[in-house]
Amino acid sequence: SFISTIVIINFIGLHSFGIFTFYWIFYLLINSIQNSLIISPMMTNIAFYEDNEKMLFVGSVFLQQIIFLLLILIFIKTLFIIPFNNLEFIQKEYINSFIFLILSSQIYQFFRRYFFSQKMYFYSLFTSFLVGFTLIGLLFYNHNLNQINIKEIFYCYIYSFSITILFCSIFLKNFRFSIHIFLVSIKENFKISKWLFLTAILQWFSGNLWVLNSGLILGPVFLGAFRACQTIVNVVNIFFQSLENYFPRKISEIYRDSSIYNMKKYISTINKTGFVFIFVISIILSISSKFILNLFYEENIASYYYLLIILSFLLPLMFINYFYSFGLRTLKNTKPIFISYLFSSSFALIASNTIISNFEEKGF
Repeated sequence: SFISTIVIINFIGLHSFGIFTFYWIFYLLINSIQNSLIISPMMTNIAFYEDNEKMLFVGSVFLQQIIFLLLILIFIKTLFIIPFNNLEFIQKEYINSFIFLILSSQIYQFFRRYFFSQKMYFYSLFTSFLVGFTLIGLLFYNHNLNQINIKEIFYCYIYSFSITILFCSIFLKNFRFSIHIFLVSIKENFKISKWLFLTAILQWFSGNLWVLNSGLILGPVFLGAFRACQTIVNVVNIFFQSLENYFPRKISEIYRDSSIYNMKKYISTINKTGFVFIFVISIILSISSKFILNLFYEENIASYYYLLIILSFLLPLMFINYFYSFGLRTLKNTKPIFISYLFSSSFALIASNTIISNFEEKGF
């Protein structure tokens, strides 16, 4: 993912990459919703099922995933019916390919997390490599044909996800289905997802509304530069994302087999150690910000080094949020997560447009 993003920036330039980023922000929104409604409940609740019921539970969640895809399809089609006047970001030629990108990525993400839930780590690693290398190969192929543009990039992602889904489909035979388990799983998953879903929406607004407004007010080039810096920081976010693949189940097991006290102690220990580790990485990234940007990008993005510094020092704060969230999900008490993001989202909705309009880049 890191390499492919750098390749895309160097192939199409900051302006086109800014437009690509505009769509990618909505892609991240839908992934966050999937994570809140499907993935997080599956990763947390699977620990509470006996071995002979696990595949019934997974099959039920997979059916929920299919229903979710149908709703997403209707949502996107409806969203882009709304007229967007004078927005160079919105072009009809991108919409259909973007929709197929969303649908294929959702199925891929489900299988990848399914492998982790079953401790089939090799298969998850293999599918990640398959997507990544196929994508990079297709990007270079289209670039050599002089056909690389935003629409073709979307199709590169679609083909990469689709090839991987074909491989994953051989595991569908393991999924089992029961109406009883399906109804029970909806009820149990809803206890976790009801607040996580609203939190995912608010979390997206709290961070990405600033990014969207920066693109709309300051232009695609600034948006592309921000995403370029964010890509560097996302190398650490890979580590954050990997936490989702292991620790929700581990924390649930500690709570199930021991006590809430031991669960809290476990979370506190990891947070203290991880915070120090991530803070050191932040210092290294900030000190070498100009060098890193010049190293990876052909265009002169080094003048935006301050964005990389700010993003670097957000990393420790992001890290400590993860494990408290995992613990609350285990306790099926996710309302506090929602309330916390309600504050930051409200601030973004009220102030982001005004602050960026008046103070431009520094305001952002």
